[in-house]
Amino acid sequence: MGDLTNAKETDVRGKLGVLIGFGIGYVLGARAGHQRYEQILAKWQEVRENPRVQEAAEQAVGAVAEQAQHAREAASEVADHAQAVVKEKAGEVVDMAKEKARGHDSESTPLDSPDAR
Repeated sequence: MGDLTNAKETDVRGKLGVLIGFGIGYVLGARAGHQRYEQILAKWQEVRENPRVQEAAEQAVGAVAEQAQHAREAASEVADHAQAVVKEKAGEVVDMAKEKARGHDSESTPLDSPDAR
């Protein structure tokens, strides 16, 4: 029975050693990770506060705003043109319907010909 108890103790000690090693590695890794995070954060703040970077960012924002305004104007022009075309075509359809309703089909269409029926 001594061998069995000895084997269990060895097994528990091995698991405990792995657990302790994991804990130490975690703590050291967390500290190293936090330090690296702090370094990255400090570098980001340094870059962000750089006057050249700020100027470039402001220029980019201005360029995007200008292009957005051009896009809005172009979209408005296209929408106005589409609206005018739709109104014109709708008017033509209404006029054709009125003519048909009066029985005076001034324009014959291929569908009105006897061969199309």
